[in-house]
Amino acid sequence: QRGSCWLHSNVSQTRCTLRRCTPYWTYQRYGPIANAPDERTTVGQLQLSPNSRNVIPGQIRFTVDMRHPVASTLLAMAQSLRLAFDAVREDNALKGNLEQIWYSPPTAFDPACVNMVEQVEHSRGHSYLRSSSGAGYDAKYMADICPTAMVFIPCKDGLSHNELEDAAEKRLISGSQVLLNSAFEKAMEPE
Repeated sequence: QRGSCWLHSNVSQTRCTLRRCTPYWTYQRYGPIANAPDERTTVGQLQLSPNSRNVIPGQIRFTVDMRHPVASTLLAMAQSLRLAFDAVREDNALKGNLEQIWYSPPTAFDPACVNMVEQVEHSRGHSYLRSSSGAGYDAKYMADICPTAMVFIPCKDGLSHNELEDAAEKRLISGSQVLLNSAFEKAMEPE
């Protein structure tokens, strides 16, 4: 399970060219630093003021969501973004700040539970992929109090967390059977 770190920025600027647009230039400096394996960085919110197609914005607000399964790497990613942001701000005489508004450390799932899910998948003849997620599913919090693993079901065209998400009934049934069989096998293990 990936940990997540959210950073929010508020920048005032009087000019914005391709070279001076804060989010763009920050990414240009941060992008090469952020290429750690399993790294995910998303600008999920971008607010320009005024928000007009032919007016240079005087203020930009943006939020960055960073995720990684290793806490030290996640923190290094956030620090790299802060350094890139500060350099852009100073180089262009801009006023603004970048502050962390959320941090959730990575959560490791129980290896025995994860292996059990893989064994059940294998015994059913299914293909599977071990992966990590950065979303705050219930399993992230359950892992703090009991052995936990997750089963993901592929969606049509890989689209999830969206109103257009669509999973075939056959896959839903198969995923549910894997979850049930894994729980059953785990319950039958000697204490």
